[in-house]
Amino acid sequence: MSAVAPEKSNEIVITRTVRAPIQRVWQMFTRPEHIQHWWGPNGFTNTIFEMDVRVGGLWRYIMHAPANADGSPGINYNNWIRYTTITEPTFMAYEHGGDDPDHAEFNTTVTLQDLGDQTQVTLRIILESEAQRKALAEFGAIEGGQQTLARLDAYLTTTGKPNELIITRTFDAPRELVWKAWTDPKHALNWWGPSHHPAVNVMWDARSGARWRNCLRSVETGDLLWHGGEFREVVEPELLAFTFAWEETGERGIENLITITLTENHEKTTMVLRQTPFQSLFEQEGHNEGWNSTFDRLADYLAQRLNHIQPK
Repeated sequence: MSAVAPEKSNEIVITRTVRAPIQRVWQMFTRPEHIQHWWGPNGFTNTIFEMDVRVGGLWRYIMHAPANADGSPGINYNNWIRYTTITEPTFMAYEHGGDDPDHAEFNTTVTLQDLGDQTQVTLRIILESEAQRKALAEFGAIEGGQQTLARLDAYLTTTGKPNELIITRTFDAPRELVWKAWTDPKHALNWWGPSHHPAVNVMWDARSGARWRNCLRSVETGDLLWHGGEFREVVEPELLAFTFAWEETGERGIENLITITLTENHEKTTMVLRQTPFQSLFEQEGHNEGWNSTFDRLADYLAQRLNHIQPK
């Protein structure tokens, strides 16, 4: 394994090992039908106008920030990328600009290292000065880059498996608390649903054979999304299995089965969600985005609960 070159004072370097072979990861960076689903920090989406991955080629897109807490639209960020080096499937370099089409704000390299069934991804953002690096870091570039590669990793777990979604999260909380957050509706109301569709009603009784019914509300429009199912298996504090279906007919999809397993390790809890089947990859990707936003909210809620119960 080759070492990643150390970060210089005018650079931001972000590295993550993702669960896919190198050729597949290269496709994630070079095909618009893939990159639009994971590029950017949590909650951000993209509108791609053109993407020409070759030396001198241009990628133009708008990155849309999540809606604000009051429901108003988030900021739209104009972006352009001009590729300067392409070495498939291990390396690319590009200039990255914003509103000014003639001035690049920084340069970036993407390096992929083949680890067999996995790939090490290294993003290196190269700024003109240490001061510019500091300003970009304060803007959130480091956290944003880390979230972007985490979204890539999550997306890779879904592509190529059109009938099953698998998401793994580790929470800095004991399993007992995570179990309670899942099974007590008073807790679940505080985190169920993605940030753009938080829950307004949670009605469930976590026992085998019991029916459940929840409701999400759009932050942007106020539209309600009712959904529900039946608990199939409940093994405290390690396993939940339940069916899921939207109450609308047509495009929302068929009933599927969700299993949640919780494993505790030194006051942390690893959660694995499995959901199957899906009618299409598009439907699966929608659930993937929604669950990841939901679990970000769960992580925040668990941290709040831990801070609340710790002795003063």
